[in-house]
Amino acid sequence: MVSDSCNNSGDSGAHYERRNGSGAGHRNRPRSGHNGALVTRLGSGTLPVRGLINDKTGTSKVKGCVEAFMGARAQLNTPWDRAGCNWLDGVAYYAQLRKTAFSKELDLLRAPMIDAYLADMRQKFDASYKQSRAALEAKVAQLERDWYAVHGDVHAKLETLLEDRRVLKRISDTIAPTRKKKSLRLPALTKEDRAISTCPQTKGMKDTIWFEAIQKKMLAMDGTIKLLETEQKMLADERSCVRKNFWPAVEAYPGSNEFAYLEKCIRLMASQKVVCFCLDIEAFEANQRVVTEIGISIYDPRENMVPSMVPITKNYHLIIEESLELRNQKWVCDYKDCYLLGESYVLKLKECVQFIQSLINYYLVPVTDEDKTWSRAFVGHHVSGDLKWLETIGVKFPGRGYEGRLDHTLFLADHPGDMDVFVLDTEQFYRKSYGEKGSSLGKILRLFEIPHAFLHNAGNDAYYTLYLFMKFCDINFRRISGMDDVLKVMAQVKVWGERDLREPKVVPMSYAISIDEASKNWGHRKGVKNSRKDRVCQTEFGGLTYFGTGKDAFSSTLSTF
Repeated sequence: MVSDSCNNSGDSGAHYERRNGSGAGHRNRPRSGHNGALVTRLGSGTLPVRGLINDKTGTSKVKGCVEAFMGARAQLNTPWDRAGCNWLDGVAYYAQLRKTAFSKELDLLRAPMIDAYLADMRQKFDASYKQSRAALEAKVAQLERDWYAVHGDVHAKLETLLEDRRVLKRISDTIAPTRKKKSLRLPALTKEDRAISTCPQTKGMKDTIWFEAIQKKMLAMDGTIKLLETEQKMLADERSCVRKNFWPAVEAYPGSNEFAYLEKCIRLMASQKVVCFCLDIEAFEANQRVVTEIGISIYDPRENMVPSMVPITKNYHLIIEESLELRNQKWVCDYKDCYLLGESYVLKLKECVQFIQSLINYYLVPVTDEDKTWSRAFVGHHVSGDLKWLETIGVKFPGRGYEGRLDHTLFLADHPGDMDVFVLDTEQFYRKSYGEKGSSLGKILRLFEIPHAFLHNAGNDAYYTLYLFMKFCDINFRRISGMDDVLKVMAQVKVWGERDLREPKVVPMSYAISIDEASKNWGHRKGVKNSRKDRVCQTEFGGLTYFGTGKDAFSSTLSTF
């Protein structure tokens, strides 16, 4: 459990005032530093928010923040027009995108290249699967040889013993038939039956005495059979353990559901037809029902039709005001104020919901005929959990309140409908390709040498997740990085796993310097003279800004249009 490490001066949460109804204007608010900012003192550091004033010193209790969030979430159950929430259609730039149709001519040009690549991919995955399968079967065969060397051929012994017992049981039932078998005409005993090697009837032995001997023999056999069955189960468990823990085990091969998923993802993305809406949610570690941050990154192919060296994405980082002072520190580092792609927007929960709903209603709900020529997808890392979290705070998705449906399986990918929304998961893509080891977002980014920093900030995670999925499905990147050489990639995963066990985590020396510099720099900005020149900061962040409404926060992003 995460506890509040500060001494709290009040029994309830901190109270805030707004400078104005909509927060600091995007043209006039300071872009850096702490001017006009609230500095909320926390157990794990300071959290400056532009445009937000606290009328108390100190931090609120964790319990107060959780209660504030849960209260705000309960209020979202009141009816409001979710389907009609759409700010983007009122902006000329976005309204024009609605009139852009997917080019079937370009699709026809891309299709042969995609088909050729997928054919080559099938061959490589099939070769890796066969090689992996052969290695697994060889390991199982070696296990059986070692087992039989110690225990003998348990299976053959058991089969022989069971057959002998069946014969004795038949003889026993013939000598003294049970009630159920008295009505049956049992065959008479032959000389061979009486001379059976396991329990022969000696000369002069009466049937009653022979019957007792057979019963004793069968009882002894039952104990041996149980022992052999236990050993046989132990062997089966050993086989199962070897198969379960075998590495590298390739599960995706042509004809499997795993490979079909990979193929459909690549075909969808390589066609450059999919509007990708990437989500990431950060929750409070002491109470997973409390959401603290929401990250959104959007790739719209309609904005990327003009040849460009860099893909255009729209990126947003929302921090929920009710849970502003809740900071994770036990299980993950809290990087709430370390967004790398601009400003973070501090909004009330209700305004966050409207912000997200407006984006969903524009990007994922087609309106015009041109709109309906594009496909749409949610993207995330273990995205099903993020979707469930957003549902708990009142966000509605196409397919859950609209006419379409969310397709987690991609069964509809070959012939998508106008309202179908796919769910594309980087974690599932990785696991179906290379297994469960090293499937966290950071380890996958490291594996494929994709630069990244300050993960567990929802905005950063959303951007890196979207970027990773685009890399996963980029034909050129897959070829250059050798993604289809499955065994080679899995061998590298194993190398990284071994390094993680024996090598310490790298902590840059500049972190300690930055902490010392930040405290001195803060005094300098308050007017304290400092003769020494400031060191260059390691990383520049956009900081946090409060907005009174989600619409005002979104409007602040339109200054570039």
